[in-house]
Amino acid sequence: MINDRNTFKFGNFAENIAKIMQEHPVCDHQSILENVLAKIKEGPCVIWGSGSGGHDLHSYLQKFGIHQIELFCDTYKRGTDQATGIAIISPEELAEKYKDATVIIGVGNPHFYDEICTKITELNFTGAVMAYHEVMPFLFVSDLLKNTTDMTVLIEKYGRVWDYFVDDASRQVLLDWIRLLLFYEPKPSSSTQYFDPEIINLNDKEVFVDGGFYTGDTTEIFIHKTGGHFKHIFGFEPDISNSALYKPDENTNITIVSKGLWSCDDVLFFKQSSHPSTNEISSDGNIAVPATSIDNFFEKNAYTPTFIKMDIEGAEKQALLGAEKTIKKYKPKLAICVYHKVEDMYELPELIRGMNTDYKLYLRNYHEYTETVLYAI
Repeated sequence: MINDRNTFKFGNFAENIAKIMQEHPVCDHQSILENVLAKIKEGPCVIWGSGSGGHDLHSYLQKFGIHQIELFCDTYKRGTDQATGIAIISPEELAEKYKDATVIIGVGNPHFYDEICTKITELNFTGAVMAYHEVMPFLFVSDLLKNTTDMTVLIEKYGRVWDYFVDDASRQVLLDWIRLLLFYEPKPSSSTQYFDPEIINLNDKEVFVDGGFYTGDTTEIFIHKTGGHFKHIFGFEPDISNSALYKPDENTNITIVSKGLWSCDDVLFFKQSSHPSTNEISSDGNIAVPATSIDNFFEKNAYTPTFIKMDIEGAEKQALLGAEKTIKKYKPKLAICVYHKVEDMYELPELIRGMNTDYKLYLRNYHEYTETVLYAI
């Protein structure tokens, strides 16, 4: 599904876009999505994989009106999925009792995907099987573009930040993002998210702000990268059920703040889904979330942030506005997710540069569809 990418002449955005458009045939992706959804609606549907990929699929299918996911199938889990309340069955039970079901493989990792395909073959399963890549990119991109009426105008806006980035690798990530939106084409990805060794240098004086702390997974990487030598970590996570899963070493200098990040002190409302990555801020949301700003929080604190990471489900712009004083005065390192909204890819670089022109900006990508990070150093 991934086409070979030619070597681009990175000096001119318009030339690169014209070349991309010439390489690809016209494709009606909306019709493909409608066909995929129609196939899923035909009968009972089972998602194979009850991990993060399976939950993402479930959440996005709900957004598109698919509510008949009856079961998860999992090689390693049984019982009831806590996030959705849906039963988890074994592969053997799937083959025996649900032979007419449509199975969507909810795992993108190639190793586990191949393992599942082998298992399906061994079981002689006779129902329909849909690959993760046959479903997820169409759901993800269609949801991203739901309020976009003119792709030409959107692409022109991306061109405004072309010269903001200091290396060709960043410009390639921008082009890959545009390919994803235009052609639903997965992006090449790399590792070491938020701590890319080509960009981020850490020292023992770091005050790390982990915006979107979740269960402390990024914080654990930070501790490992610093060898445990840093000043302090502040993890902002409004969902106590997530942060409670983190068990820090008793000697670790870490403070978990049970609030979200925003432009000011406020109470936000979220629509909850089966996976945190698809939660949305909404005026008719069903969950009240207390929020604060970085400027307000650290105005009353003895520490000053040296490194701010944000993966906060589309609230990044507001949270950056709430960190404007800190960014202008102290120029902390920034690692900001820009994949939750199509406008973030141009609005957030412009916003950061407007606050402090001394920053050098980089883009890197860490997943085929999501996890694109804007670094400001």
